[in-house]
Amino acid sequence: MSQLVQETFLGTIPSQDPPLTEYVVLNTSNAGEGVTSSFVELTFNVTAGGSNDQDVRFTIEVIQATNSSDTQPVFMTQWNHRQWAIYGVSRGYLGIVYPGADTYDASPLFQKV
Repeated sequence: MSQLVQETFLGTIPSQDPPLTEYVVLNTSNAGEGVTSSFVELTFNVTAGGSNDQDVRFTIEVIQATNSSDTQPVFMTQWNHRQWAIYGVSRGYLGIVYPGADTYDASPLFQKV
């Protein structure tokens, strides 16, 4: 089934995950009482999976309570459901908002590799 889905919809999955080679915190601001929001640019080396393309970069938002512990569950959602991540943070989660829907989607960057 996995092979059929890859051939039909997704493209093949690389034999290795592309390694994260760099992350840069672009900015951090208060997102409410006791909550911060940081935008972080991630860079992945896609040549490790056999691609000749340049590194893939995209930005995520990290939303967290300022009094959060070092270990906590993660709530990941696409950018157009950001409010869900905020609800998750209010319940003790670390919120990650990624570009994975409709008009703001990093998937094509990975699909080409």
